[in-house]
Amino acid sequence: MQVNDRMIGAFRAVMRVGTTSAAAEVLATSQSSVSRSILQLESAIRLQLFERAAGRLIPTGEAKALYEEVEKNYTQQERLKRFMRELHMKQSGRVGVVCPPSLSIGFIAEASVRFLADNDGCNITSETQLSVMIADLMSAQNFDFGFAVYPHTAPGVEISEFSRTTNYCILPIGHRLSTADCVYPRDLNGENFIAMRSDNPTRHRIDQTFADCGATPKIVVETPRAETICEMVARGVGTSIVSPFAALRYAERGLIVIRKYSEDYPSTITLLRPTHRSSGKLQESYLQIVQDLRDEYSERVERMTGLLPTGKL
Repeated sequence: MQVNDRMIGAFRAVMRVGTTSAAAEVLATSQSSVSRSILQLESAIRLQLFERAAGRLIPTGEAKALYEEVEKNYTQQERLKRFMRELHMKQSGRVGVVCPPSLSIGFIAEASVRFLADNDGCNITSETQLSVMIADLMSAQNFDFGFAVYPHTAPGVEISEFSRTTNYCILPIGHRLSTADCVYPRDLNGENFIAMRSDNPTRHRIDQTFADCGATPKIVVETPRAETICEMVARGVGTSIVSPFAALRYAERGLIVIRKYSEDYPSTITLLRPTHRSSGKLQESYLQIVQDLRDEYSERVERMTGLLPTGKL
């Protein structure tokens, strides 16, 4: 008798769950069928794989060695299936992207529109997550590209700096500082201020510069999301300091004013790419569009402020 997939499947199930009854549930078959497959496997390879004691199956050393090889084979098969699925996705024209909310609404949405305009019939899987979650998603090889606001390391992920820019002061339309060439921390003393949450690293630096010059803005809202800050500034709730990636679309729509801020708070965005997920022409095309748009943002910020930005996107 030759070894077949049914025998190997039964053996693997028993080794994984411990009993023939549990293995039968996993395989959606009968317990007698699992037992018969195990006996046939032992007969085919002329080895005893289990000791039978009081109705229990106890794996022999040979069974444990065989199981290791079976698992290696299954892992290779799953990897091959995943690779074939990825090839199909690339052939059908799909790009997967995950990024934080501050990038998804404006920057990534604009890049995606440009990509789809040049690649008819393609589609994009775009997911929004907090930066702390993105590295794990990329480590699972779920997306072609990930963008995170802060550097995060993860196994199976290639991480590089995508951009480094300074933050800007954003103001409601008609604010007394909206015509200033540059806004200083002391200018915001007593102003209603919308702040990032207290556990945000940039928030710590902003608070320190306010303290250094004796300025005390009135914090009226704290939020973890830059797009919420921009929305509130647009509604006249207060002022704030954010990355141009979050603020530019609001400024270009005439909802807020962007002004240069005297204190340089570098804002770094990292690019994450999976090391075990193949990249095709469509993925590289999408990345090129994103990089071109990143470089274009500096010129657009310059037009909105009337000044060269202190940082380069």
